[in-house]
Amino acid sequence: MKRWIMRILGMLNVSFGLVGLCFFAIRLTWHFQKAPVVYSTRDWAVFSLLSFCTLSMVTSLAYLGVRLIIGKKTDLRLMVFLFAAEILYFFADATIFVLIGPSSV
Repeated sequence: MKRWIMRILGMLNVSFGLVGLCFFAIRLTWHFQKAPVVYSTRDWAVFSLLSFCTLSMVTSLAYLGVRLIIGKKTDLRLMVFLFAAEILYFFADATIFVLIGPSSV
């Protein structure tokens, strides 16, 4: 693969990571703005687990993006797999919080 294509993919990953972190920060403010609602231990456990998964996948994609900018071709397959997992996770997360979440509150 050409070096400039890998750099473009790397820059896209880094920018996607930054957008993902901004989206995560917005979701945190949404979560903590519901101060009058008392969350159960299970709600906090699910929120913490999903937050950890979000942060780990987004930062991993940004890290792999930096490695692609440097020119490491070996991380391309891992990046593609992680990006596909991130897309599936995003749809699962949106389903849990948007469709199931409001009915349980």
